[in-house]
Amino acid sequence: MKFITAQQSLEDFATEVENLIQSGAYHANALLVVTLEEHASEIESMVPIEIETVKEEDFKNTNPLDGHDLDEKEVSLYDDILRRGGYVLFEKDKENKKIVKEEDNEAEDIEFHAPGFGVDLEEPDSDESNHEDNFNPENPNPQGDKQ
Repeated sequence: MKFITAQQSLEDFATEVENLIQSGAYHANALLVVTLEEHASEIESMVPIEIETVKEEDFKNTNPLDGHDLDEKEVSLYDDILRRGGYVLFEKDKENKKIVKEEDNEAEDIEFHAPGFGVDLEEPDSDESNHEDNFNPENPNPQGDKQ
């Protein structure tokens, strides 16, 4: 996962997430917010992204953000923000991002075909003997002779 931002204020966090989504920098399905369990319902009503919650008791034994590809200094900083009731935003792994792109393109996978306008793509019924350049006014139907 890639760290994007961390905010202590819910309003600032929601505004920043909406700006990232609206600007096209990130798709909502590619984002993940980590917050305390008691703040999940607040953030859920404000931003349309996946939420991962941590419990306060998780901070006693481990650092909840250890599994999010952050270095030790970042883990302690962002864990502190979480402990104080903040919000940390990540971009999901690239594998998830590819899945999201495929989901987005489903509507664009419509096959378009040019209208035929009566064009027959089979072999033409004319050749050099009955082509209009060889039209003989005495024999206006050269195809009729070949029968």
